[in-house]
Amino acid sequence: MEHKPDIQTLLSVFAIIREHGEQQSDQSYQLNGVTALSDLDGYHVVLKDDAVRLDINFHNTHQYQYEHRQQLERFVSRLETIAEQYG
Repeated sequence: MEHKPDIQTLLSVFAIIREHGEQQSDQSYQLNGVTALSDLDGYHVVLKDDAVRLDINFHNTHQYQYEHRQQLERFVSRLETIAEQYG
């Protein structure tokens, strides 16, 4: 996959989900099938769905975890849709 959102877009989607999503726990919110969660200090945040997990760490390093490329494409599409609808 050549196109992945930049870190600024990813962090924006994280904030959108926390603002508009349904709270699942103290640090977890869900919107349109994507869950956003963070540790208590906010230095590590996660965006995930049922097949893909994206960890965003301090200094804006990030890593995707998935099994199939199609899963990643669907996940990125969900993130972009959230950014467009709420951003």
